[in-house]
Amino acid sequence: MYARKQNAIEQNKLLQEQLVGKMRELSFLETEYVKTKREATEWKKKFDYVFRENELLSVETAKLDAAQKQIGFLHQEIQFKTEETEALRGLVTALEASNKKNRRRNMDSLNTAISTAATSNRSSSGSESGDARKSDKENPEVSALRNENSALVKDLDRKDHELKYEYFCVLKDRVHELETTLDNEQAMQVSRLKENQETISRLEMQLARHNNHDVRASNDSINNTPPSTPPPMPPQQFYHNDEDDILHSDVVPTSAIPYDPAVLDRFLEKVPFAHRDGASRILRVLLGTNVSVWNATEDWSFMDVAFGSSESRDAARCVPVFDIAFVWESLC
Repeated sequence: MYARKQNAIEQNKLLQEQLVGKMRELSFLETEYVKTKREATEWKKKFDYVFRENELLSVETAKLDAAQKQIGFLHQEIQFKTEETEALRGLVTALEASNKKNRRRNMDSLNTAISTAATSNRSSSGSESGDARKSDKENPEVSALRNENSALVKDLDRKDHELKYEYFCVLKDRVHELETTLDNEQAMQVSRLKENQETISRLEMQLARHNNHDVRASNDSINNTPPSTPPPMPPQQFYHNDEDDILHSDVVPTSAIPYDPAVLDRFLEKVPFAHRDGASRILRVLLGTNVSVWNATEDWSFMDVAFGSSESRDAARCVPVFDIAFVWESLC
């Protein structure tokens, strides 16, 4: 019985040590949970920053799309201007043709007038000499007018060509600048997008690695629990022996010490008054008949009060009945 009690005490100590270890593990898991929660907030901030960067990239891409549309509009405007220049060239050629026709008509009318004047005045020599001098004076004037007209037409064509070329060069430079700026912005946006994608992939890899290392969180079978929550503790298996609930009849050996009634009287005086009659009845009958066998089914209520603790009562059961008084004195 004493060995079983000691074993139970040792098992209780082991259970207490296990409970202390579990409490320490729980405190460690709580600190780990706080750390993981702080890391989760940091990851959330990082992802928010990445999402804001993606929104800015979407805004920049919208700006690039608007710039591309503007470049398309400029290309259309250049095409319209080229068509307009071609129309102006056609108009200039038409004007030149009409001027040539007018000059030819004027020259024809002038030649007819000169020929009529020459035929009408051919009778008189004086008139012939005057007409010759007049024709000699009019021929240089006509040639000068023709040269001046051709020079003016050439100058007009040259000015028109210069203006169109300058306008075309300005538009071409503007389109080239817009294309260069668009290419630079696209390169910058692509580089930023690649950097953000790399950061996102790196963060996802770190998060996956963290989730793989967190075995407790992945193996948690209880729903609605925070991460790193320990599994439920199994029910404690306390030491239990079915023989503790069985009443035994112990054979008490005969004592070698002679019986002394005074010892029994002193022992009965120490027993409480409520249990004194029962104790005296049982002990006097046993001592009077010299019975050495004690039945455990008898009335042990006086022993519960006399010895107080279960260990003292068990020790009293294991000794001879004749030595109960000595055991009581040793305990008191």
